[in-house]
Amino acid sequence: MRVIFLIFFLHLFIKAKSQDIHFSQYNKSSFFINPSILSFQKKQFKFTAIRRQQWESITTPFKTSSFSLERKDIVKNISAGVNYLYDIAGDSKFKTTGVSFSFAYLFEINNRNNLSLAASTGFFERTINLDELIFNVPENQQNLSVFFPDLNFGITNKFFVNKNLYLINGLSIFHLNKPNQSLVDNKTTKLSRKLHIHSDIKYFINQDLALQPMFFYSQKETTKESVFSLQLEYFLNRENHIYLSSMLAYRYKDAVLCGFGIKINNFECHYTYDINTSSLSRASNGFGGPEVAIVYNWNMKIKQKNKIKKETQWEDCPKYL
Repeated sequence: MRVIFLIFFLHLFIKAKSQDIHFSQYNKSSFFINPSILSFQKKQFKFTAIRRQQWESITTPFKTSSFSLERKDIVKNISAGVNYLYDIAGDSKFKTTGVSFSFAYLFEINNRNNLSLAASTGFFERTINLDELIFNVPENQQNLSVFFPDLNFGITNKFFVNKNLYLINGLSIFHLNKPNQSLVDNKTTKLSRKLHIHSDIKYFINQDLALQPMFFYSQKETTKESVFSLQLEYFLNRENHIYLSSMLAYRYKDAVLCGFGIKINNFECHYTYDINTSSLSRASNGFGGPEVAIVYNWNMKIKQKNKIKKETQWEDCPKYL
């Protein structure tokens, strides 16, 4: 009876985690949206740290941390990155830790149109700790863990319409190998494949102001997530390269997201907060989860004078048009 109860409990918990680990600031790291966007980062190197905490008003908070280092053009058109993930949830201390590696190749179709293909692989461990759980019958079951590899694929296109407007559209598939997730002797509990579709439009209204509507869609079996976002960027100080950003988003039938950020030279800091609007809001009183992202971009080599694609003050918009 105890074994049956434990299997049932773990089955429910894994189903509850079926949406996978996700961030509100999904576009800050290629590892969580699409590994192929690595080809389009602004500088040679990019370090990203993201910290999220949620459901503190209901239960033991779920805490997720991510650290990634991405290198654009290790050799011509080939980029790579590495990510470390730490996630812990609930009284059972259901924990996911692991390291991922991504590799992207950029196809330069012409000076307006670029296409990136990428693959990523990760190695993860999930564990559960039963010490603080209460059972009707004393439970002697040891703490459990499972180790699994994970394979992902992505494709992204970046197209410059004119000097004030560009589009980024991409598609990615995660968990291609459908790794086993069971913490007990059940080989049929697989991590289902997950589809991501994302679209990003950036329009420079003038030299000081940019508008960026974004769309993100995720589907895994019957679980779907749609996020509609609008971000506004304002160049505050040209001499010191300081700009401010604000963001408003809606995760369909789940939450309203508000955020703001600041960038000073190569350093960025962004904060968002989820206001829960789902049926769970009766228990959460609308409180969702705060999230902080810190990004640092830098170059190691001196820019060549005869470089064809020059960067503007926005670093995104080309001068050749």
